Amino acid sequence: TNKKNILLDIQRKRERLINLRPLTQGEVERLAEEFMIEFTYNSNAIEGNTLTLKETAMALAYGKYIFPKRSLSPYFVHIPNPDFLYRKNR
Repeated sequence: TNKKNILLDIQRKRERLINLRPLTQGEVERLAEEFMIEFTYNSNAIEGNTLTLKETAMALAYGKYIFPKRSLSPYFVHIPNPDFLYRKNR
């Protein structure tokens, strides 16, 4: 049945995920950075921000040096606190 196939698929994916653990420190940092960029991009897009995902990543990484002639403050309404989102002691 379809329900049984879905449950088997979930089980296979769960086992695959378990086999990938533990993540290396580099993998954890990369995932945290990707999350930060995408969260910031999506949150600000909801507020009407017109920066692209790539521009958002560049602005987070380099700030005003990328866009020296315009203020970035109106573009970044929601910037998550990385210490809140990712705690190294977890």
